[in-house]
Amino acid sequence: MDTIAQKNERMMLLLLLVFIVIYKFFTFRMFDIGGDAINYWFAAKHIYYNVPYIELDHQTARFGLILPVWFSQLIFGAHPAVSLIIPNLFFIIHMILLYKIGVKIKSPATGFITVLLYMLCPYIIRFGTQVVPEAVGGPLVTASFYLLLQYKDDNKKELLYLTLSAFLLFWAYCAHELDIFLMPGYILVILLFKRNMKHAIFYSTVLFILFLFETSVFYYYTGDIMARYHAITGHHFTLEKFVPISFWQLFERYTKTQLWWRIPFYIYLVLLYPVWKKSNVEIKSIIIPGFIFFLCMLFAVKSINPIVPALAYKEVHLLFALPFMLFVIAIVIDDSVHVIYKKSNLLQRLVKPSIEPIKIWTAVIVFLTFISLIVFSINVLPEKASPYYNNPLRIKEHKFLRFFTYYSIFNDAYEKDVPIVSDYVYYVKDKEIYDSIQKLRSQGKNLTEALQLAGVDLQYYTSIRPNMPVKSLNAVRKIFLNVNPLNIPGIRTLQVGDRILYFIIKRDLSVLEQKKLFIEGSPVVYATGRELKAIKDTFKANL
Repeated sequence: MDTIAQKNERMMLLLLLVFIVIYKFFTFRMFDIGGDAINYWFAAKHIYYNVPYIELDHQTARFGLILPVWFSQLIFGAHPAVSLIIPNLFFIIHMILLYKIGVKIKSPATGFITVLLYMLCPYIIRFGTQVVPEAVGGPLVTASFYLLLQYKDDNKKELLYLTLSAFLLFWAYCAHELDIFLMPGYILVILLFKRNMKHAIFYSTVLFILFLFETSVFYYYTGDIMARYHAITGHHFTLEKFVPISFWQLFERYTKTQLWWRIPFYIYLVLLYPVWKKSNVEIKSIIIPGFIFFLCMLFAVKSINPIVPALAYKEVHLLFALPFMLFVIAIVIDDSVHVIYKKSNLLQRLVKPSIEPIKIWTAVIVFLTFISLIVFSINVLPEKASPYYNNPLRIKEHKFLRFFTYYSIFNDAYEKDVPIVSDYVYYVKDKEIYDSIQKLRSQGKNLTEALQLAGVDLQYYTSIRPNMPVKSLNAVRKIFLNVNPLNIPGIRTLQVGDRILYFIIKRDLSVLEQKKLFIEGSPVVYATGRELKAIKDTFKANL
């Protein structure tokens, strides 16, 4: 028969699943037009349509993400809504694993607190429904670690758990290269658990064999033994933002992050030693991988003299180790609540010791749901937050339903030769300034020097890059249009007054015919930029 603890754990998991559904209802997002998610979906679409694959780069070589996405397309088709399956499936698995790890290392409360903190992370809200490496790689590294905990507890299936853990870690690496930074930490965890060097060597050997297999597959299809390495260095390492910096500027990866990341990260750093000092083996095993990962990220450079970063300073790159950071914070919160409860007579009168934890957490979930209903219903959040939540009073505008609405609008406009236009306002003068900066770059100036000579700052330069107006159109033509990848329409430009219009149309038209499409009052469909929307409108020459 099941023990009371097992029954409580099942009830907690059920409560967790209910909360995930509520959380997803409120935070469901439209397809992200930043570029990455589009590229992964489009790469999988090439395999789905059985057409020649696109050029390998640091994104299109990440088959640990692309192949699962292709598999979902194979079963359900290439409708944009299918892009939601893999990220959301992995998200649910991830939350369950975080909870179960919390139970194993300390208590159900630790697991539940970790899950809540993880869900509240802004980047998890942003990428939780997107076809991006973080949506797949994060759950995989967590699952890999969970299997190491199983390895510790089961002496009969040690090699099986090590093999499965190594496989999942390598799969995560195939989704994003940064996940390999967790490997040294995982090997140290193996040694911490059983001090068995043979097991650590076995784990490393499995990873190496998988690496050789991956290399062989790339060589078979490309003829390049270092195909993935060249795909990464040939594109990602050449970004113009990678300029020489000082040693101390390396620390800006953590000191100049956004406030919502900086505060919990500093709290984590402060808590590391106290938690380590008082912890058991299981809790120590949680601390090691995250610390090693953050250390590797700190010194990730492509050149030592001069020092040049190998990775952009983005919080999203740190998400793979986020669970390990949050477990440390959750452990302290759990301990602190117990200490406060024992010292507070008021709390002891309000919450009897005999009350089951499931009732307490149910009350927490009900409270969070109630607050969310109020906040998301009365529009108190700033406009820029609108892409990240759904108003429960406007069900017809829910972003899940928009996938189907926009799919119909975009394809209908495309078939009827109604121009699909980027709503990004791009002026002729913007292009002239951008071209002048590129000319200076071609003359040997780095980006900082070119911006100074052009008399503009980095923020303005970023806003006038030619890729800005095309982001929403790339989402339309690569994701929403029901066409073979080989037949997607190109993005056209047309100068109207002092503006440059970026648009898509099915027919091949002359410049004169294109201008006739943009007569004042003619029908157009705007593809909006910050959050993708399909807006039926009439063309206005003067905005």
